[in-house]
Amino acid sequence: MTNAPQVPEPKPAATLLLVRDQPEFQVLMVKRHHQIDFASGALVFPGGKTHDGDKDERWSEHAIGWNNLDAVQRTLRIGAIREAFEETGILLAQTAQGAPFEGACDASARSAVETGEIAFIDSLRELAAHPAARGLADDAAVLEIGGESLVLTKDVMVEGVHWPPQQSLADVAWKLVAVNLSDLAAKGAEPIGVMLGYALGSEDSAFLDGLRAALDAFDVPLLGGDTVSGGDGRTFSLTAIGRATHTPVPSRAGARPGDGLYLCGSVGGAMMGFEALTGTGRADRTPFTRPTPLLTEGHALSPHVTAMMDVSDGLLLDAWRMAQASKVTLSIDSAAVPIAAPESRRDDALRWGDDYALLFTAPTDAALPVDASLIGLVQEAGDTPLTLDEGALGDPEGLGYRH
Repeated sequence: MTNAPQVPEPKPAATLLLVRDQPEFQVLMVKRHHQIDFASGALVFPGGKTHDGDKDERWSEHAIGWNNLDAVQRTLRIGAIREAFEETGILLAQTAQGAPFEGACDASARSAVETGEIAFIDSLRELAAHPAARGLADDAAVLEIGGESLVLTKDVMVEGVHWPPQQSLADVAWKLVAVNLSDLAAKGAEPIGVMLGYALGSEDSAFLDGLRAALDAFDVPLLGGDTVSGGDGRTFSLTAIGRATHTPVPSRAGARPGDGLYLCGSVGGAMMGFEALTGTGRADRTPFTRPTPLLTEGHALSPHVTAMMDVSDGLLLDAWRMAQASKVTLSIDSAAVPIAAPESRRDDALRWGDDYALLFTAPTDAALPVDASLIGLVQEAGDTPLTLDEGALGDPEGLGYRH
């Protein structure tokens, strides 16, 4: 007797077709991010899966025609409007006076809606009231104990989000260690040890091989952790503990008008490595599969910088975050940014991410102890946190990878 195939559970989703006829007939489409697992790079109509919040009965106070629709149709319509707002910044709404909403959408609100962080992150900040948490506005916590500053950071990697199916678990293990140590590098910290959270499954021996190689390469011990079995997708986490080598420990928030904006390392290498790994390029895969945290450079720079962070989600997006944390405007000269990619891919390299270079600010007359490129300047806060080649970037959408 043949087993009947399992029918997948349907997932409610909605999309919008946005058109205009002036100055000519046009249809709005958006390009899916290159690191999204399904249909990456494809042009699609705005839309996506519905969320639990789309079912909230409080929408009845704000939705026209609410009582004319059943619960399913209400949810789909709210979901479509929300997705269009998240993906395009277009808000299909009316003002309280009944006129079409035509104003500019607040970029930070849009980002918070897209990531589902508005209520959640606010709640976390209320819990993370300890000074060591730095208001959850940095990549690491800094805990003062017995005259020393401990730096603690944690990263999670999820199958299908942070690595493609072509990537070996040995490389995933290496990268899990490296990205956490990169956070320590941005604080100028020396690694003390790491703790692993591991979901058991296939290729466990390959993961162990990669983990051992990374721990040996960066001379950091495994101090403990936890393992768990079950579940379809694999999720791994690592907590890294370091000792600060200089106080105050650098943060994102110290950039000062008049400082130079510098990059230690280059961007674009991970993009080229990812394309080689997935069969769309021929470059070296290593910058994507086995990045190297700049621990020595971060240690040397920490006494000289006013702000520092690693470039994990794209140079432009991370620069935006530094500018917001420091309450300044960062002005970047794209031609000054060192890239590890063809010149024709410069714009892509500025946005791609996973390069783990160090982005920092320092006085322009500082005698820096490492090689670094001056890529811009820190200015008084203007209309936008970031400018590129003197053009204002008023929205973080498209500047990097948010996940």
